[in-house]
Amino acid sequence: MTATIHDLNWCFSTLGCPELDLEGALDLAARYGLRRIEIRSLENRINMPVYFAKKWGTAERIQEQLTKRDLSIASLDTSLKLIGNNEEDRDEFLSFIPWAEALGVPYLRVFDGGTAEGPLRPEERDEAVATIRWWREKRAQDGWKVDIMVETHNAITSTAACQELQDALYDPIAILWDSHHTWKLKGEDPALTFDAIGSHVPHIHVKDSVPNPEKRNGIEYVMPCEGDMPLETLLAKLAEEGFSGTVSLEWERLWHPYLNPLVDALEQMKGLDWIG
Repeated sequence: MTATIHDLNWCFSTLGCPELDLEGALDLAARYGLRRIEIRSLENRINMPVYFAKKWGTAERIQEQLTKRDLSIASLDTSLKLIGNNEEDRDEFLSFIPWAEALGVPYLRVFDGGTAEGPLRPEERDEAVATIRWWREKRAQDGWKVDIMVETHNAITSTAACQELQDALYDPIAILWDSHHTWKLKGEDPALTFDAIGSHVPHIHVKDSVPNPEKRNGIEYVMPCEGDMPLETLLAKLAEEGFSGTVSLEWERLWHPYLNPLVDALEQMKGLDWIG
């Protein structure tokens, strides 16, 4: 039987419901039949290790909530940048590790950093490679299972930049593909981008937008399939290719409070027969 968009491994980022606590976000995911959740913010905080320690105390108590709803965490999203980090940034990033290990989280999201303007600069590439090497040495030394995935956000937004970074590494790094960024900022056809980098992508962010010079970066985010991005075409491509990674709605309400509540976007997706 041919796979459909509904068969994709959907989740959402809690960036879309920053006002909710952990239980509220998990209940929302379970309500729409999702099996995974991506955690970036809860109760308007983004430093999840501090939040978890203060609110829950132990990973075991969080795992009880996940098990109760048959949910897992696809990613814990950190603020570390491969390009432009310091010791304090790395220490904050490392504070996520005990929680990720205890909760069986496969990936920690990190940003690329640098600038999205022009091609990947040699100095940016070299700094990114150095940070990845630092991480891999730490991971091997401590025997951690969790790994990092790098979001296409700034310096590696284009396919060419992703490939240049991979060519500079002994082993490829996992890529969190923000499909909107490569399409909107670099003018790439999402289907072609997936053909080029998809083998290194375990996690994809999806969203939709229209141009609006009065909004930040000249972009106004809108409900799925109400904007200009060829979102349904991309999702059909993922289903056809049998993509087994995570497809996450990145509803950026924490950064763009003009957006409707996340539940409205989820209802839209349910109406499109993507979820639920």
